Amino acid sequence: MSHQATTTTHPATDALTLTAATWLAAGGVLLGLTPLPLHDPTLGWSPAFWLLAAPAVLLVARHWLRR
Repeated sequence: MSHQATTTTHPATDALTLTAATWLAAGGVLLGLTPLPLHDPTLGWSPAFWLLAAPAVLLVARHWLRR
């Protein structure tokens, strides 16, 4: 009985995209636990911006640049 080695090709995981997706997921959990507005008139951008909007913009930019 011969066993043939099966090779599977996985697309190279982009570290920046993986990091941004992890950042976005963790930010969503943190924001769900402590709701914050995205922008505060007195403080400027709140942590909610850095937890959700910043990684989302990064992922959208990576998606558009791959096209």
